[in-house]
Amino acid sequence: MKTTRISRAAAALTALAAVAAAAGLVTGTVQALPPGTAATPGQTLSPTSGNKTTSFTLSLAAPNNVCPGDTATGGFRWNQYITSAGVDAGTLTWDASGPIVPAGAPAGSIAQPLYSTAGTPQVNRNTAVNTGQITGTSTLNLDLNTLSAGEYKIGFACSKSGQTERYWQTLITVSGSGAGITWVQGTKPGVPTSFTANGSTSTGGQITGSFAVPVGTTDPAISSYTVTATPQGGGAPVTLSPAPTAAGSYTITGLTNGTTYDVTVTATNSVGTSSAATVSNVLVEAVINAPSVSTVGGTDKFTVNWTPTTPLPAGAVLVSHRVTVSPSVAGSPFTVLAGTNTLEIPAASGDYSVTVQGIYNTGYRGLVSGGSSATSTAAFIGPVTQQVIVERPKGALVLTQRCNVFGSAPAFSDNTFGPLPALAASPASADPTNANPILGWSFGTNPVGDRPTGETQPRFDQYPYPVDANGDSVATYPTACSIQLGNAKLLTSGEFAGAYFAATGRINQITVVDTRDTDAGWTLNGQMGTFTSTSDPTDTFHGNLMGWDPEVTWDSAGAFDGYNMTVAAGPSKNPRAETTAGGLRNVPADNRDASRSLAKAEVNQGLGMAVIDARLRLLIPVSADEGEYRGTLTFTVV
Repeated sequence: MKTTRISRAAAALTALAAVAAAAGLVTGTVQALPPGTAATPGQTLSPTSGNKTTSFTLSLAAPNNVCPGDTATGGFRWNQYITSAGVDAGTLTWDASGPIVPAGAPAGSIAQPLYSTAGTPQVNRNTAVNTGQITGTSTLNLDLNTLSAGEYKIGFACSKSGQTERYWQTLITVSGSGAGITWVQGTKPGVPTSFTANGSTSTGGQITGSFAVPVGTTDPAISSYTVTATPQGGGAPVTLSPAPTAAGSYTITGLTNGTTYDVTVTATNSVGTSSAATVSNVLVEAVINAPSVSTVGGTDKFTVNWTPTTPLPAGAVLVSHRVTVSPSVAGSPFTVLAGTNTLEIPAASGDYSVTVQGIYNTGYRGLVSGGSSATSTAAFIGPVTQQVIVERPKGALVLTQRCNVFGSAPAFSDNTFGPLPALAASPASADPTNANPILGWSFGTNPVGDRPTGETQPRFDQYPYPVDANGDSVATYPTACSIQLGNAKLLTSGEFAGAYFAATGRINQITVVDTRDTDAGWTLNGQMGTFTSTSDPTDTFHGNLMGWDPEVTWDSAGAFDGYNMTVAAGPSKNPRAETTAGGLRNVPADNRDASRSLAKAEVNQGLGMAVIDARLRLLIPVSADEGEYRGTLTFTVV
């Protein structure tokens, strides 16, 4: 007898090579059928049922009874096989003794040759010369096949070099085992699909639903379906009669309201009955229409009235009504016992939607009514007043600055400094916007060196508008910052080439806030003092050699009442040399240039907050000694 041959794969391949050489078969690579290739039609099984020793034939009608080539010139052979139904016959490989279970087949699969009634395995048979016809078939039985109950495929296969090149197949179902097996052509149906079951119906006492045919082709065809409702907790099942012969909708009657059922459906053909599709926990109940509802508005309340549903199905008993209010009010949903058909509901003023549902004994379910509109009107309450008192703090003209914060500066070019690139704000939040003018303006203690030794910075965390304990503005806001211009570079082109060193930078950002009672306008002025060497106090050069290009980075937007602060940047101040007899060195400390305007707000345009930045341009005479020079740039607002 043949058995499952997965463990014999290596021996089978060796035997295949020996047989191929002995028979003069063509060797080399042969393309097997792709997995899932459909079987060739035309195979007939006769008879269509039997037992282990029943003689049967598999026959092929012309023109389907040919292999792709003959044995003599093409190396084709024909075989007869039996495999488990889950095996793709197109993937079978062959050795001299029969088919081999393909890799990836379901566990426990078999692949065996079919045997003639004389016990001869039907494998490696020659095809007709030139035509490739399958001839000389034998009468078969299943006596020499080790089978257990299940579904199988039997058929012909054309092979070449151990690969299946064409095949035919017929499904059979085997019952029993050992000497007592029986078989029949075809398989039992698959499980019916799309099965539904609903126990809530207008009449009650029944379950309705539908189902569809099983997936795939059923051979032989389905003769009937069986739909059964089994009560949970015990009781006699109820089966739909007469049994449906086609898929579709169904109704099982004679069921008990208030009982929960498990519902199944199976499909049956001449081979057997499918496994069941199941819907569990189906409660059988009669569905009762919703009551008729109306409402009456009121003051701080409204009233709901309804008419109970009549007539009721036999056995139904009204227990209560459930009244639900949306938006919800205290107590919703309300339960009103049977016999009372009105309810007054306290509610704040507004519009509401009310639904009513009848509640019945087990096995009967009332539908919820559509929403009925209700309105509650607030009781009139005389007007009340509240006197609002607020004090506007005293105003001031406040000048503040932020150390190490620099607004953006546009590109600049002249005949002395040449082209200077645009500078981005540092940090980026240094350029405020009307949507967020104070973003990033908080900062901590000044870095070391930003203010003279010992100077304190009161209310520094209240920038840009310091106040005292009463919330009144504090105009005096001392803050000292430094400006690092770095190492100057000798001018080698332009009108002052060879006469000066040049350095550039930016002022620490300045803010002006004007909250005074009078809108007198204001002017922000800057004045540069003499630069003095830190190593030799007698070595100086004039502050007039500092120039600036002011810019109003931001000012307050228009207010709701139409007021709009308007601030204009002052003119650029160009570096220029002094023409006094003293020249550029050793200029007396009090011989400073007059202050210059950086920004100005005219009368009736100055209230609000403005941010001012400026690019600095400094010339250092080549006659000045080397070393570090410091000078004080003083800003005032008047």
